[in-house]
Amino acid sequence: TWLGPHRVMEVELAIGGELTIGDPVLKVEVDETAAAPPSNERDSFGEFVGRSPAMRELFATLERIAPKELAVLVQGETGTGKEEVARAIHAASPRASGPFVVVDATALPEALAEAMLFGTEKDEAAGVPEQRSGLFESASGGTVFLDGVGELLPALQAKILRVLERREIVRVGGQTPVPIDVRVVSSTSRDLRNAIDKGSFREDLYFRLAQVRVFVPPLRQRKEDLPLVCAKLLARAGSDAMIDV
Repeated sequence: TWLGPHRVMEVELAIGGELTIGDPVLKVEVDETAAAPPSNERDSFGEFVGRSPAMRELFATLERIAPKELAVLVQGETGTGKEEVARAIHAASPRASGPFVVVDATALPEALAEAMLFGTEKDEAAGVPEQRSGLFESASGGTVFLDGVGELLPALQAKILRVLERREIVRVGGQTPVPIDVRVVSSTSRDLRNAIDKGSFREDLYFRLAQVRVFVPPLRQRKEDLPLVCAKLLARAGSDAMIDV
């Protein structure tokens, strides 16, 4: 969507606002008869705890999206617990009994990345004595967590986009497509929209990964959660100490 020379990513419409899509015109109105959504009073989701409005809003969102097959992009600063969010989504989904496979995009060696992700076919002449499954294939039936997805090399971005579009992989050295059944949750601490504008991240891959976006706020922005977080950490430390004894 373009407004003059500017690409439009999001638009906030006020009540009564209208949006023209071709010939149809959509208008935002309030349904006075609709019941207000129930407030979310839970103070935890998976390993996360918090009673702040930001965390309760996050928990409500996670509760809604976890059972669905939507790709989720978890955004937040380093150290906010984005992997724990991904694990909580997996644990609350119908795929909970399947594998949860972490792909650290920041640590993929360029020369081996494709083999690690998609596996290799047996080729004794090339020094590959046996067939090996990659991370995507080994996660079939479960969830792949692409950690630090904003750091993916451009060549890998194209290959992962192809996998997500076709729901299949081709092992390195092979030609036969292998169907996979995975849900993808990814995370980033980067501004991917800025990366798209700079040409370092594919826009089509972004929309494949970000069917739903959630933001994990840092603890300094929700200081009212400190007592609850400290209590959980102390309880965990006490439990670990008892086990060690």
